[in-house]
Amino acid sequence: MVEVLDCVGLVGCGVGLSSGGEREKDGGKASLRTARCMLHHQHQCGPMPSTSIVLILGLLLSSSTRAFVETNRVHIRRFDAPASPASSRFNIVGGRFLRVCSAASSLTLPTDSDDKATIVVNDDTRCVSVPSASTDTSWPPNHPNFFDEQLGICRLICEEASTHDNLFNARTVPTDRSRFKEHPRCTARFGEVLLHARDSASSSEEYQLAVFNAQSVLNYVDEWMQSNARYPIRYGLIEDVANALQCTAIRKFRAKQISADTCTPSPTQSADERPESDFIPEQSDLQILGRLYYSAVSYSDHCLREVGLTSDHCGFTVLLALCRAVSASTKDPSCASMLCKDGAKLDAALSNHFNGLTTPGCRFLFSHRHGVRSKKIGVTNCRSKHLIIAFSSLGNGLVRHEFGGSLAKLNKDLEEPFDVLFVADPAQSWYQKESRGHFNGFEEYEKRIGVASRSYRRISIVGDSMGGSAALLFSHLATDAVVSFSPQIELNGDCHVSRDDMTTNIRDGFRIRLFHSVDDGVEKGVKIAVHRGVEESDVKHTVTLISGIAHSSRRGVQIVEHEGCNHHQIAVYLKEKGELMHVLACMLL
Repeated sequence: MVEVLDCVGLVGCGVGLSSGGEREKDGGKASLRTARCMLHHQHQCGPMPSTSIVLILGLLLSSSTRAFVETNRVHIRRFDAPASPASSRFNIVGGRFLRVCSAASSLTLPTDSDDKATIVVNDDTRCVSVPSASTDTSWPPNHPNFFDEQLGICRLICEEASTHDNLFNARTVPTDRSRFKEHPRCTARFGEVLLHARDSASSSEEYQLAVFNAQSVLNYVDEWMQSNARYPIRYGLIEDVANALQCTAIRKFRAKQISADTCTPSPTQSADERPESDFIPEQSDLQILGRLYYSAVSYSDHCLREVGLTSDHCGFTVLLALCRAVSASTKDPSCASMLCKDGAKLDAALSNHFNGLTTPGCRFLFSHRHGVRSKKIGVTNCRSKHLIIAFSSLGNGLVRHEFGGSLAKLNKDLEEPFDVLFVADPAQSWYQKESRGHFNGFEEYEKRIGVASRSYRRISIVGDSMGGSAALLFSHLATDAVVSFSPQIELNGDCHVSRDDMTTNIRDGFRIRLFHSVDDGVEKGVKIAVHRGVEESDVKHTVTLISGIAHSSRRGVQIVEHEGCNHHQIAVYLKEKGELMHVLACMLL
């Protein structure tokens, strides 16, 4: 049943320093920091309010200093009765916030009621106050001493190991033994990677390996600096790592590694033969991720041995971080240009290797009349008039194409099936990185989607999490409808966005473009629905969305809250309840 959402409680995604020096958070991925590093470039992961902030409701404000709640009537299908095709009429709040609940009655909120919501208003700007996210970023270009500070952490590790023979047994082992929390393949913090590896070691052997890797980095860099080289590492090392990750042999090996998983469709399978699954179980993704690390370490072993690093996950992560730090922090302009090109090539190679996609090029997969047998009676092979674009999320750390199962089932019952364009971002950059590793992703995706969709009369878009953000980011390309599940709007401070190189300017540009796209889509008559649960960070993102788009666009954006979902994975929640197909059918068909 749909009910008026009269109040929303917001709690910031808290991230702070514990007494043990580790950063802790309420959920998602975030950077690990320790107090002893005393780094001035600490990565801010968002504000940490100590109490709930009661916000929202009057997202459409009058031109006067007093905000009011405007009631308007709309048609919306019942979400508690998927089998019922009937539509019901409900009174909902301006800004179109809805709550999906088990109540059997609809509510009417009179415009003259003063006790239905608490609205925080800034009298100067007459807009809803939204807690500002952190705008600090510590990617090396904004911090010239970054590389030296990471080397300083390596020295600290070695000095403590040499002055305390029994430090491993004497220390207090952290309760958190997870891997380096920041995206391990997209960080430049090689010193902090090693510090975390040391502090989270569960055995004396793991502890000594972390110290060994720290000393190896110091020896390697000192050797090159003493030889009066222009770079702190061998010029060509970055390119060698990139070449190792994209050679023909590893590509063939990678295809076998992924195809060993029965959940992954083979590129030779037809749409009818592919397993009908929207989202892959986490355990399956973790197994494939382990295989991909094995092949990456094996084929880059000569580079690991050159630096003196161990041939394992930690050594490989340190090698990548060292290459990234060097390619982005050199002070020589001519060197910076060459190293940045190598860094982009390395990033593209990593993106193409570490994903769960077997299609050529990874990013795009076109499925003609998705899930429908070509010999089905009454179905022709001509191009469909309707295209659905499905954007992928981060998944379980392994990007895959999503929503294939539900879309295939929907197609089987239609007289005129639709085509599907699956779009993924293996760089995990919120569709900001293009295939060559540079931050021109928006232009590349926009151009390729525009070319693929230009012959269709109807274009609809769907996406979850990062894919939900992309659905809104490219909503101006839709002509019919957009369904976004738990999107991230403000990337600054969001715990899911863990790339070092996504600077404040890139994240701000993403948000501004998204607002413009939504405004353009609504102006064209595109129906936009955003589904989320009650997790505080997801609530905050929808607040940012409604407050950031034009006032004239707010009636065209429908926010649907599912109060039974207290986590981020709203699409998985709806699928488990058997409601995902109904939600998609209501908007996309």
